[in-house]
Order: sequence, then C-alpha cells, then structure tokens
Amino acid sequence: MGYEMYTEITERVRNTEWGILLLLILLTLQVFLVVFVVIVIVQASIMVPELQRVLGVVDDVLADVKVLLPDMNNTLVDLHELMPEVRAANGVIQTICLHTEGCA
Repeated sequence: MGYEMYTEITERVRNTEWGILLLLILLTLQVFLVVFVVIVIVQASIMVPELQRVLGVVDDVLADVKVLLPDMNNTLVDLHELMPEVRAANGVIQTICLHTEGCA
C-alpha cells in the first residue's frame, strides 16, 4: 500500500510543471547530504589514531593512580595517627621557646 501511494505521488509530481524542479532540488539536497556524511566519516577516521593515543595515556595514568591511591590513603592514615603527637611536640617547642632568649 505504501509503495503504490509513493508511486502515485511521484507520478503526479512529475506531471506538474514545477514537479521536475522539485525532484531535482531534492536529488541535489540528497547528494549534498551524502557528500557531507562522507566528509564527516573521513574526518572522524583521521582523528581515530589520535584518540587511541590519548585513551592509551589516560589508561596508563589511571593505572598509576590505582596503584598509588592505596599508598596515599595509608600515608594519610599514618599522618592522622601522628598529628596528636606533632601537636604535643609543637606545644613543648613553643614552651621551650618562650623561656629561651633569642627565640622568636
């Protein structure tokens, strides 16, 4: 049913004065669309090797972060455990500095 309707419409358009012009305009637009699609595909294919290199570098960086993150977490835990002792030592140093001449 759809094909017969399409055929009937195209026959009616071909039989009108402006129908051929309309069909030529549509054909020209379709050709330009195909050309633009080909251009986009070609440009995308040029970028693919660059994208592969960038993704490789990102993958390496993320692998390094995956290895270093637990170590950084352990360091932060150690610093958290040492902070009370550092504060206490800083208080002792300030007390000594208050009673010593020339200490600023």
